[in-house]
Amino acid sequence: MFLFGTTILIKQTSGIVLSIVFVGYKILEVGKISEFKKFIKIFVARLLGVLIPILFFAFYLTYNGIWGEFIDYAVLGIGTFSNSISYITLLNSDDIILKILAYVVPILFVLLFIILILSLVKSKLREKEWVRNSYLLLMYSIGTIVVIFPISEKGHFGIGTMCITIAGIYLLYNMIKYFLNKIKNERIPFGIKTFIEAVSTLVFLLCIFNATYSINVYVAEINDYGKLKHFNYIPIDYNMYERICNVDRFIVDIEKAGREVYIVDAMSAAFSIPIDRYHKDYDMFLIGNIGSKGEKRYNRRSRK
Repeated sequence: MFLFGTTILIKQTSGIVLSIVFVGYKILEVGKISEFKKFIKIFVARLLGVLIPILFFAFYLTYNGIWGEFIDYAVLGIGTFSNSISYITLLNSDDIILKILAYVVPILFVLLFIILILSLVKSKLREKEWVRNSYLLLMYSIGTIVVIFPISEKGHFGIGTMCITIAGIYLLYNMIKYFLNKIKNERIPFGIKTFIEAVSTLVFLLCIFNATYSINVYVAEINDYGKLKHFNYIPIDYNMYERICNVDRFIVDIEKAGREVYIVDAMSAAFSIPIDRYHKDYDMFLIGNIGSKGEKRYNRRSRK
């Protein structure tokens, strides 16, 4: 429960959607008064769990007197965010696998919504385990798919579609099982049924592997190249390590001569952290990260 509260602190948009799904998705499973009472208990318990990290964060903001800056940067600043990549770019991608998945994902959502609607209409269908599991996967797929927007590129797509990928393979597996059960055993040997189920499971595992491969490769490249201060256990490749070291040496040398260095780049924080430097906006110099006034504040400074 606490983990869902922390997602809001890490990324407000997707965190809020995930938390709403986590707290309230069971409302659609309610069919009786007794079930509604049970839902209320679960709802309250989960809501409290989500709120605990947020309350600690609120105390931190109050103690440091930074509510105004938090609202300006984390809430109002969203209005200045203009960086976006349309989902259509995924549909027109040169990467065939990515292109196919970009078409499959909306289809899977439609299928899962159809199953949800049918389960709401037919109570007997709702009692089936695979239907309940499909509903659960749909809810969390909605929560994670938010990551893809507004920047619909390969990295965001891979992370945002992990749940819907699992849901798709789960549906395929159960469809195969359903049709196999409809076939009489004398018409299809038991060995073939077992083989098909084994292949379905293998496909499921391969999809999970494919969805997490890039993350696993990235995490495997742990910072073993030297001792960057405050970078313990943070994944970093050798080229990045070299780049940070070179830039930091430059900064330190220039500052020894009595001049202050500002890195006006999205990578600024990576250079500032190891040498204990902090330049506020310049350490997160991206549109949408520098408050409600956006880059206009820097235009005024430059004119001065």
